Amino acid sequence: MSKTDEAKDRRARKSTRRRSDQIDLTAALNAPVRIKRDGDTKAIDPYEAMLRQHVRKSLIEKCIASMKLLLGEAEKHKIIAEPRPPVSGGVFVVPKELPEEIQQEVFAVPNNPDGKRVSIIPTMMLVYKALGIQRLKRCFNGRKD
Repeated sequence: MSKTDEAKDRRARKSTRRRSDQIDLTAALNAPVRIKRDGDTKAIDPYEAMLRQHVRKSLIEKCIASMKLLLGEAEKHKIIAEPRPPVSGGVFVVPKELPEEIQQEVFAVPNNPDGKRVSIIPTMMLVYKALGIQRLKRCFNGRKD
């Protein structure tokens, strides 16, 4: 074998060795991560492992960067629900002397398919017609005036 053939052979062995030593990053990043929980080992998705680690860091270590990442992921995946509007209004005390048909209408569940809030004005008008304005005033929040 000539020197040039030996040099080519050495270079070929080096290049195959380098290729086999390289890591497939895509496969490594997508491969399941093994965790140990309650004495049992199980494989989970790398994304879930990353989220769990950030949850732990944000709750235990109070890491602001982890909190921001978690909130960003929650917004991205639309898992943060809009808060319900605060309850506005008070207590409406139904007088005992109301006729039964008006009581049934006061406690009837409104049929509101569009999900909008139901007004109390029709109920107030029923009580007003049956008892008058002074008694209607006392029905709200237990007023005495």
